Amino acid sequence: MPKPKNIELIASLEAATSRLAEANCENPEWEFPFRTFLWEADSQGVFSIEQLFQFQVIPETEFLETCDTRVRRSWTNQLNQPPSDQEIKQNYWEFLNLLHGYLTEFEIYNLIFSGADWEQFCLDHPGQQANLPVVITSSLPISTFEFEDIILGRTYGDYWIGIGKVPDYHGHLYSLPVQEPLSHEGADLVDPRTLEFVNEFTEFLQIFPQQYLWTIYPTREGALRRLLIAIKITSHNEFDRFESSRRVAWRDWSQATQLFIQDLQSILTNIYEYRLFDRYTYVIGQTSWGDWAGVWTQDSFNP
Repeated sequence: MPKPKNIELIASLEAATSRLAEANCENPEWEFPFRTFLWEADSQGVFSIEQLFQFQVIPETEFLETCDTRVRRSWTNQLNQPPSDQEIKQNYWEFLNLLHGYLTEFEIYNLIFSGADWEQFCLDHPGQQANLPVVITSSLPISTFEFEDIILGRTYGDYWIGIGKVPDYHGHLYSLPVQEPLSHEGADLVDPRTLEFVNEFTEFLQIFPQQYLWTIYPTREGALRRLLIAIKITSHNEFDRFESSRRVAWRDWSQATQLFIQDLQSILTNIYEYRLFDRYTYVIGQTSWGDWAGVWTQDSFNP
């Protein structure tokens, strides 16, 4: 049961989302409605966007046994045939040996996110307008996104490296920027052994073209956050009234949206806008008593 003051806060947020939904019926500006979000620090710990994901540790044996299936599932090069199963397993075995040789510890994860899906609801109910607040979130269909081969490890120089497979969203493989070697804060402080690992590792990854990306950082949390941003699973910025993410200037929003934004800014402080794989937008800020709350909405899937 939420704290009484959080119940009151969520009621205020729900009133703001309802006012926006009613105005949106007459002047559609948002494709899907906003719903509320609450994170109580006492019971859930310190909030970070990574807390919204489920992390499943994958044993090395399973990582090796299923590598051929994963490679073939994500193979997008139509001009060349994928390597043989034996070649794939040999490459992944050498990949693990490289990690064992240079990292003091590492774990392999699958990452899963499940979220209510307004788009599926509208497809199932074509006569229903999504912007009408007629269904509770818990009754909506659920979309699940799963990402394989997220690796986090510690170097001998006590840095953390994050390695991630380029995500394949519904058959669409995102193109990613070219990896810049060691592009992180404090790069000049990295020890020679870590530099040696980075150089060898970067060269080795060329056998997995357009498949893996990596980042390095002094903390585990920082490496994970940078990795999720690099492979386009998440992004976050200080809340700028949706101007950057929606490419709409504040003065061009309708009066209803402007009032909604003002409501958020009057209720919460230290507000950030988080985007999850260009599918969900969370606007989350802090309460004066140390919890986190906000709203979320959804976009149509257009990779």
